Amino acid sequence: MKKILLTLISIIFSINICYCEEFVSVDLPYYVKINNEVIRIKKIYDKDNLEVVFNIEPDNYNLSSNFNKYREVNKDNYGLYFRNLDYFNTIVYYGYNQNKSDLNYFLTQVIVWQLVLNKRVKIVNEKGEEIKDYEKEYSKIFNEILNHNSHNDFYNQIYTIDVFSTKTFDFKKNIVLNPVENSGLKFNLYDNYLDVYAKCVGNYEVLLEKTYNQENYSYSDGVNIYWQNLGGPSNINKKFYLNVEGIKLNIIESSEGINSRFGDAKLDSKYELYLDNNLVLEITDLSNIYVQKNQTYTLKNVSDDIGFYDFSDITFNVLEEEYNLNILKNVISKNISFTIKDNYTYEIYLKSNNELYEVVDKNTEIITLPYGTYYIKNDFGYNEELLVNNNSDEYIVIDNLIDREESDKLEEDIIDIEEVVNNEEVIREDTNTNEVVDNPKTFDGILLYVNLTLVATIYLIGVGIYFKKNIIKK
Repeated sequence: MKKILLTLISIIFSINICYCEEFVSVDLPYYVKINNEVIRIKKIYDKDNLEVVFNIEPDNYNLSSNFNKYREVNKDNYGLYFRNLDYFNTIVYYGYNQNKSDLNYFLTQVIVWQLVLNKRVKIVNEKGEEIKDYEKEYSKIFNEILNHNSHNDFYNQIYTIDVFSTKTFDFKKNIVLNPVENSGLKFNLYDNYLDVYAKCVGNYEVLLEKTYNQENYSYSDGVNIYWQNLGGPSNINKKFYLNVEGIKLNIIESSEGINSRFGDAKLDSKYELYLDNNLVLEITDLSNIYVQKNQTYTLKNVSDDIGFYDFSDITFNVLEEEYNLNILKNVISKNISFTIKDNYTYEIYLKSNNELYEVVDKNTEIITLPYGTYYIKNDFGYNEELLVNNNSDEYIVIDNLIDREESDKLEEDIIDIEEVVNNEEVIREDTNTNEVVDNPKTFDGILLYVNLTLVATIYLIGVGIYFKKNIIKK
């Protein structure tokens, strides 16, 4: 039993598991001569899906029962010529995949041996005599293959244009390639033309490409190798160079506040630049602006500034030298007139950072505050909010004199009441000491009356202060 088990294990490990394909061939009535050997062309295809394959080595042009199928492209899977797979794809795409016929299969196999393997192949008859029967069909396929990766006259060239200008490139009758996106350039592809618009100054490498779906397989039985293309031709990649020139434009901003203060105002600069009524540039970075020379521009302010006045569009001319454009931004401010009827001092603070901005009293007539939210306060509990969000003049009246007099009177009354209570306590102590009590109930009634009077007085004075304290006439 042990011997049988070991035999089974040995058999299992000796099996080389693979996925195999079986090919079928049909002899075609076409012949070639390679190295003085006449070879009859066979049309070879997969038995299961009937997709054709092409021989990669005419010295090994036979079929075994099974072939291993590979997808990964390398020397082991595809043989010595694996680096020429792109060329093979183009040949098969134009030679056979576009028009599948026996003649085209034959001509495609010939061109594969010629261009992929660099073999010298002659089309002959069965006697080995060179013939030109298929010269027209052969030339058509051959030219299509060569034109696939044809060279336009602007490839690899260097061009110089001005910023905000357009240059057009003509693909002529060659394959139109797609430009690779570039942040400094804008592309417009139509018919056989490519328009390139220069948005920003710089030196650009413009990449062009055409990509196709690729599906390749290699089949090998260890000796014979066949390739298959079920996709498109090889991808195309080209390029040219574009130098975009311009004149430096310096936008120099300055801001003006109130007494060198800006309240809650904040700058967030954004502009739009127009040339011939067309928007050519959106500006957020003031340090890197280039424009076309000898032109007239209009600058529009589209800033998200907080607390600054907007301003009209600016029109200016740029010649052939660096240009400085000075812009002054003024903070929104408000004139505030005061009438203060008491003798107290009031402080005005910026609410966002609690910074002291102004101090006012009865001698203050007018102050000016920049954009922001403020509060007015003093040492006696006065606290009012003040909003500056426009330039309309404002008039504020503060009359806190009555409030202060009532407060002083309240303090005096409390002191008097405390003295009465203290005196009452003294009398009670003296009474207890001498033990003379003519009418104790009468004295208790007096104490209750005093306490009630104290509570009522405090309440009435508090109500009066509440209604008089915050009287502000604007």
